[in-house]
Amino acid sequence: MNTPAGESRTITFTAANGKQHTATLNCPQDLSQLPSGELQIWELEQPRFTVEIQSRKLASGLGYIRIPTFGENLVEEFDLALDGLLDTPGLVLDLRGNGGGNTRYAFAVAGRFLDESFSIGQDHFRQRLPQRGWRLWLDMRVKPRKPVYSGDVVLLTDSGCMSTTEQFILALVDSGRAQVVGRRTAGATGNPVQFQLVGDGRARFSTGDFYRIDGTRLEGVGIIPDIEVEWTLDDFYQDRDPDLEAAEELLNW
Repeated sequence: MNTPAGESRTITFTAANGKQHTATLNCPQDLSQLPSGELQIWELEQPRFTVEIQSRKLASGLGYIRIPTFGENLVEEFDLALDGLLDTPGLVLDLRGNGGGNTRYAFAVAGRFLDESFSIGQDHFRQRLPQRGWRLWLDMRVKPRKPVYSGDVVLLTDSGCMSTTEQFILALVDSGRAQVVGRRTAGATGNPVQFQLVGDGRARFSTGDFYRIDGTRLEGVGIIPDIEVEWTLDDFYQDRDPDLEAAEELLNW
């Protein structure tokens, strides 16, 4: 969709009602002609997720909890949601689009599914950075929190899952507590550092290189789901969620 300055790009797309449309994107040669204001274009293009825990009991009798972010302290909200679903035989945790956040929040949530402390792997750093306490590696460990949910668990993932969220996924997957449905995660360990470029630009990159307990590298690899699901246009037209359908089928097996 990117259109260089002074050029045009014509695209054809299919709308939600099934009709095809053609549009031309024109980028002016003089970028100073672009409109200014508080609203940025990516705010219009990116999907908006409600930053709160959402939960419900599905018609199948299974539980469902959506965790949109670990960037805010939603642990208390999650605990209330999970406590209301402790009697369900299986639970779907929807992590799609969760770009990570604070490991402390993520591990507190993960602890509700573990009976004992579990080491998910190690984060390695090329240099001794002050924000990492000058250490070259960190052992990442999750501690249990009661009451522990003992039912089967399925995680919904996609390429928007990264950083802390991937470590959360590993805590449940590598401990044997959950299976994964959806698409491969981003493979972006996180621990980013950020610096200012000339002008208004900023650059950010990962400083951590995470290795799972079996020695598998996470950075640039991601987590491959047990069941990979591809969406079709019909899924959108019919307002169907094939990820959730596959998760329910797996839990009801």
